[in-house]
Amino acid sequence: MSRDNANNTTTATKEIEANLEALPQLIPIGVFIILTNCLVFVLYYSRRSLRKASNYLLLSLAVCDFFNGSVNIPLFLWAFVVLPLQGAKYLPLICAVEVSHNLVAITAACHITLITAEKYIAITRPFKFHVIKKKTMLVALAGAWLISSLVAVAPVGWFSKRMGKIPIALTLEITYNVFCLLAVFVVPYTFIIYAHVIMFRKAFQKKSQFLCRNASRKICKKKKNELKCLVIFATMATVFLLCWLPWFVLRLIYSLVSKKLIIPDSKLLDTASQVILIARYLTSAINPLLYTFFKHDFWIALKRMGTHGKHARSKSLSEGTDSRIRRQLTNKMRNGSDYSDSVEIPNTRSSKFSFRNQKRPQRV
Repeated sequence: MSRDNANNTTTATKEIEANLEALPQLIPIGVFIILTNCLVFVLYYSRRSLRKASNYLLLSLAVCDFFNGSVNIPLFLWAFVVLPLQGAKYLPLICAVEVSHNLVAITAACHITLITAEKYIAITRPFKFHVIKKKTMLVALAGAWLISSLVAVAPVGWFSKRMGKIPIALTLEITYNVFCLLAVFVVPYTFIIYAHVIMFRKAFQKKSQFLCRNASRKICKKKKNELKCLVIFATMATVFLLCWLPWFVLRLIYSLVSKKLIIPDSKLLDTASQVILIARYLTSAINPLLYTFFKHDFWIALKRMGTHGKHARSKSLSEGTDSRIRRQLTNKMRNGSDYSDSVEIPNTRSSKFSFRNQKRPQRV
């Protein structure tokens, strides 16, 4: 019994040390996530040109990423760094951490699938795409958040039993992790890969047709932006896959270890956990950078916001100079009597009247 307690204490100490090593990296990542996604919110609020149905998906994804940086990282640090250092372990908080991370991962997967579907319809069926209204997009987003929330909250039902190593709860956890891998990655990414292959083929066909016909510069630029947009969304899907898929696989491995179905190398698993722990947050920092600095409409809005700030500064400076000159002239007019006596202010009405009378011929 004493040997088991010693082993548990050693394992807990190793976990605390591993989480403490991640602390200096997680805090800057969290701050960076908050700042980049706040930039997206400011751009969307300040520019009407960005408030279109297709950008609703990106705004909602920015909300999801902001939640990851502002809620998930502080919750994780509090549950796995601060409380263990104090010798405490608060199970409801650990459950909340698990649910919040599930919510972000599943919601982000739904958003990337919706973004791909929206772009797929826009390229393959452009006439049908114009029928998609803002209301339809809002309904799709509400459905994505609702379904993600229901799936993310499901493990709460067997969390306490799982912590007590009850076999039925461990089996449910394995089933849930397999379901997440299928529903969040295998099925959506089968569609995403298929859609991107079709979209890139269509985009290159259109580009070659327009080049052959010597199309106008404006149309060629539009096609280039469309192709660039496809590359951005494909990059977003790839980054999400690289950042979150290892985490779900790791969860499945841990659930299989708890059931004693596999016995992996503990050192290798700890090293993988350290890398995956940090990698799962990086997607929330990369996404806003991709569509803010590389997507055409967001980049134009960002440049205009910068130039507007410069114009506003120069305008305020010129207005300040003009008002100072006016103030000096009025002070001279009030205080300097010689100046006011020597200067005659012409009466424009009387001069005009006399000028007209001089010009008008007299009748006999």
